[in-house]
Amino acid sequence: MAFCPVAFCPVALCPVAFCPDTNYAWYAQAEYAERYNRRAKDKHFVEGDLVVVLAPPNAGKLYPWWCGPATVVKVKSLYNYLVDMVDSQI
Repeated sequence: MAFCPVAFCPVALCPVAFCPDTNYAWYAQAEYAERYNRRAKDKHFVEGDLVVVLAPPNAGKLYPWWCGPATVVKVKSLYNYLVDMVDSQI
């Protein structure tokens, strides 16, 4: 019985459309994602932490990409925070 190298599951359990033998793009995408996320770190902040904020894309070419420091005022969800900027913008 052949094995699927991505998920290490028998090919009989893999959907035919997603098996690397029939669709190499899905297999290659999994390889690229694994390599891209290898050094990624999960970051979480609590109220009172000092953070830097990524500027919006329409800020302009000469505007700095990162603004800060800013203080975390409220944790809204796992990756969304309400921050108090130095220039009194929230």
